[in-house]
Amino acid sequence: MAVSLFAATVTAAEAPLSFSVGSQNVFTPGNVSVPILVMNNGNKEVQITTIEVLSGCDFEPMTAVIANARIQANSPQIVYINAFYKGTGTSLDIRVTSTIDAVTYINNVTIGVNGTSDSPSSDGSAPQLTVSAVSANGLVGGRTSNITLYLVNASAGAAHSIAVQLAGTGDAAQYFTAGSGGLTLLNPASLGNVVIPLTISADVPGGNYILNYTITADSDDGTPSSFDGTITVAVKARDSATLPYVKSVSIQAADETNSNRYLMTVVVANPGEYDLSKMNVTFGSQPTNGFSLYENFTPVSLGSIPAGKEAQAVFSVYIDSSVTAGNYPLTFGLAYRSSDMTADSKLDSTAYLELDRGAGSSSSTPRIIVSNYSTSTDTIISGNTFKLSFTLKNTAKSTEVGNIKVVLSSGSVTSGGAAFVVAEGSNSFYIDSIPAEGEITKSIRLVASQDATPGIYPIMLAIDYEDESGRAFSTTEELSFAVSQEQRLETVGFTVSQDAVEGDMTPVSFQYINKGKATIYNLTIAAEGDFALSSGDSYIGNLSAGQNDYFEDYMTVAGTGTMNGAIVLKYESSDGTPHELRQDFTVEVSPMEYMSDPSSPMDPVGPVEPVQTGPAWWLWVLIGFGAVAVVTVIIIASVKKAKRAKAEHEED
Repeated sequence: MAVSLFAATVTAAEAPLSFSVGSQNVFTPGNVSVPILVMNNGNKEVQITTIEVLSGCDFEPMTAVIANARIQANSPQIVYINAFYKGTGTSLDIRVTSTIDAVTYINNVTIGVNGTSDSPSSDGSAPQLTVSAVSANGLVGGRTSNITLYLVNASAGAAHSIAVQLAGTGDAAQYFTAGSGGLTLLNPASLGNVVIPLTISADVPGGNYILNYTITADSDDGTPSSFDGTITVAVKARDSATLPYVKSVSIQAADETNSNRYLMTVVVANPGEYDLSKMNVTFGSQPTNGFSLYENFTPVSLGSIPAGKEAQAVFSVYIDSSVTAGNYPLTFGLAYRSSDMTADSKLDSTAYLELDRGAGSSSSTPRIIVSNYSTSTDTIISGNTFKLSFTLKNTAKSTEVGNIKVVLSSGSVTSGGAAFVVAEGSNSFYIDSIPAEGEITKSIRLVASQDATPGIYPIMLAIDYEDESGRAFSTTEELSFAVSQEQRLETVGFTVSQDAVEGDMTPVSFQYINKGKATIYNLTIAAEGDFALSSGDSYIGNLSAGQNDYFEDYMTVAGTGTMNGAIVLKYESSDGTPHELRQDFTVEVSPMEYMSDPSSPMDPVGPVEPVQTGPAWWLWVLIGFGAVAVVTVIIIASVKKAKRAKAEHEED
């Protein structure tokens, strides 16, 4: 008789639950983690307390204590148990203990496993697909990474030809190239997973992004269904200091008969530690009128640029006669593949061209730009102070600038205040002069607003200056910075039994609270050291600001004596930076005491001395003393007789 992958029988003693292990989960003999999809078919919350693997099936008998398995009404949830699969067949017999409104229920269920049993019968109804969990670790700008979506079919009807599509949302859509994945079949009340490749642009700012997913599937008769939703993923930005950029732009006359034709040389630098290949340079849409390509309108291919090296692209350009002498920003598009990346990257880079019109060169407009900037900390935390250093460069080749005033301002937060304020001193600087092609670096201590939610905030530098003839100029430079909220995850009431007996389960419980103002992402609770959680690592997910919950589980330990362990809460901040909170503990584990066989009782007195035969020892002592006394009497009598005989002889 075939074993069904889906079992649901409700009696007065059973909770209204359905159980299954998806046919996509194929087990091999040995210790395995079994994902059991539990469907709460009732209208009240159910809490599962234990799952017992029964004897007689294809798994070794065991009992798993389940923590945090609270299943909402009419909802599915995956519960994991660790068991030993014997590899002898396809059945898993379990006894599930649960409570509803403090009343205990017991379900005895047989579930087919290993993907070899008959599929559960489908009633032909439309599938009901949801995303139950997401695995999206290590997402970095410029790379193609895999995102795993765990799907649940909570319907009694099968889902066929499942396709899943991912895409960015809103303004962030430009950073993501949509990926897709799918499954051929997802049986009723079953679970499965879909792996989706997602390509992320190299210029993506670090932070959390919302992605849309669309799931399409057919029912048994081919009727299509569609399901939409969103997931949140954390992406790390690439270090901007390692990205290629246009280092300089220069021109030379190309045609003596046409004074407006030039050959423009663009120097592209690779400051990173990885080689670049497939480098193409495009003369982009310029912010200043009068600059255009004269011929060769396709991108210039530079091939490869080794790490730390430069390459040159040459364009044939036309500069209109109306463009006077001065410094002009020109934008170029760079497309390339870094050797540490799996996807092509694109970015725009701007450099200044100093245009000299001969006799009119004295009217050249000098430009001041921010050529470099840095902060004293890798991560700017709201409410914390940091130092901002920036370098101003005079791009003019022959003109000195002076009487320079720089005023810093910043964007605002949702409460209306500035995102950054000055912590020490003033928000303005005075610089006497910067020589042609010279640089000067300034620093200022700032504090990020306590109300700044995680995100990107600008700092503007308004720069006023004069050239050698006293002509006044103004420009504005804008810098962008990512701000994160301080992560304040704390535990309360951490409790672990201090003593245990070998083979026993050690209980652990505590409350965890997000006391910060930012969401904590991808929270996972694990045990380390000599201990392991009975149900494996527990994935909690995201924890909003101010949110708290309670965790309880049992731990197993290998060995006896003083055993050391730790409960580790692992999570990520909004910029994808990993964090962890550790709770160390020590448990004295005593060896298990074994009872002897009742048929062979032990004598508490100890070993029995050999039985002696003959007179007792004290009798031999008395005999010895008697012999000595007789000998003594004989000797004394003999001595006295000798003395008497001698006396009689002397008298004669």
